[in-house]
Amino acid sequence: MQSYIVGQSRNPKREPSKLMSNNDEMVDYDFRRAEKGDWNMVSPYDGKALILLGIPRNALPKDIERFLSSCQFDSSLLDMFFRTRNQATIRMARVHFRSQALAMHTYITKNRGFILNNQINVEVLH
Repeated sequence: MQSYIVGQSRNPKREPSKLMSNNDEMVDYDFRRAEKGDWNMVSPYDGKALILLGIPRNALPKDIERFLSSCQFDSSLLDMFFRTRNQATIRMARVHFRSQALAMHTYITKNRGFILNNQINVEVLH
């Protein structure tokens, strides 16, 4: 699927397409191929980030770092937040890794682990 950006022509060297406007006059439009960054505002994680679900409310970032102590993650990008799922508020954390292999290793070794006696589910973000 190809995406195009439509705008009024500003390039005099390029032959713009002529289309009829609502008030029956010819308007020049410039159709150029859109880059993914122009229309996709969501940053892809490419499998290099994990989300930890079910973190207890009283857990600190230090507890999450202790839980992930044997894994090579970027502690500066640790992001803890709350989300509502099925009428309940759940605490989550997003953890970034340098590669997909490190993220998958953490997923395999830490899924269904425990932080402060709460079982943690780990999911890979793509």
